[in-house]
Amino acid sequence: MIYICIRQTTNWANEAEFWSQLPSQFRPTIEVWNRSFNIPYHLFRYRVREIARINIAAVQNAVCLDWKDVPDGELVLPVDDDDWFAGHVGSAFEKMRDDRLLGYRWHSVFLEVPLHLGHRLYLLKRNCFALRRNGSAPPITTPS
Repeated sequence: MIYICIRQTTNWANEAEFWSQLPSQFRPTIEVWNRSFNIPYHLFRYRVREIARINIAAVQNAVCLDWKDVPDGELVLPVDDDDWFAGHVGSAFEKMRDDRLLGYRWHSVFLEVPLHLGHRLYLLKRNCFALRRNGSAPPITTPS
């Protein structure tokens, strides 16, 4: 069995709680969002979280638990509340599981639009180095 643990985030459904936890530097951006779209940002993020929960519930051979409830020594996939998985990730990890390893590392894949020239250069640099690693990272092994 694979365990998925979702990192605790803000209560997106509660607008007052959302605003009280929002770092001040993000407030202007959220205010622009709220003026620009028909759905307030906190409700948009609430809906994204709910879609991610539906996705996680559909992952084969995986159970979503709080970190404290995962049995010792089990394989855990820690995620944010808006992360998604391929439905077969639990089955894939079960097939390659090796109890001699302390963990695994995988490369994330996501869509990202460059925000400005510096960000575009960062994305190009990151992608070039990822290609040089031959698309995979070695598993994390137990120290000798």
